[in-house]
Amino acid sequence: MDELEVQDVLEQTAIDFDKTFEKQEYPDIQLGKFMAITNKGNVQTTDVAYGEETGTQDLDNGVIDESTTSLETEDVNIKAKKMGYIDWGKVVVYTRLGVERAKKLGIQLDTSKLENLRGVCLRTIQKTALIGHARRTDVTGMLNNAAVNIEDMSKLKPISTMTGAEARAWFIELIKLGYKASDEIIMPNTIAIDNMDLLTLSGLYDASITNGATNINALQAIKQSLSDLLVSH
Repeated sequence: MDELEVQDVLEQTAIDFDKTFEKQEYPDIQLGKFMAITNKGNVQTTDVAYGEETGTQDLDNGVIDESTTSLETEDVNIKAKKMGYIDWGKVVVYTRLGVERAKKLGIQLDTSKLENLRGVCLRTIQKTALIGHARRTDVTGMLNNAAVNIEDMSKLKPISTMTGAEARAWFIELIKLGYKASDEIIMPNTIAIDNMDLLTLSGLYDASITNGATNINALQAIKQSLSDLLVSH
């Protein structure tokens, strides 16, 4: 095979592999629930403009009667901001011998290297969105941005050592913190939790929070408690 044929094989492999991106789901990459991930940038992009919304919420006016001639207003203000744009790229290496053998045998070039690269890419997105990037000190994430309210719970027991009742109380406390942060206007309906903690709760059976039932794990019981809380609200 000459250089052009090798390049054609590599390009076709990359094109075919790239088509799977839009079809594959990524259960480990959950940031889509919390922020939008787009590919609107290009090689000239250095930062991205966005708006931060703050709404007026006066709860002590707005009452009208037969003599009312004008209505109070509520509005949303948009503060223009910019965020850094990070260019990221990595490569995988195929040997010429490997390409030639795949071509000779009429088989698809092994894509495990591309699968690994895709995983690295997605987890880099996840890590950067959560805590920023070590090589870009101007970029912070959801967990270390000064604009994000942080509640330090590091001194509490880890979920792995909690009883079912303790874990349930802990999650309800999380909901309360989020509710208070919105001035008791918006009830949180989404909680992000570490996969290991999910596994721990899935394997924990505590009859004290399931009305004596022994076939319901703590995770199911906690979900039901939180669901009841949100419905009642």
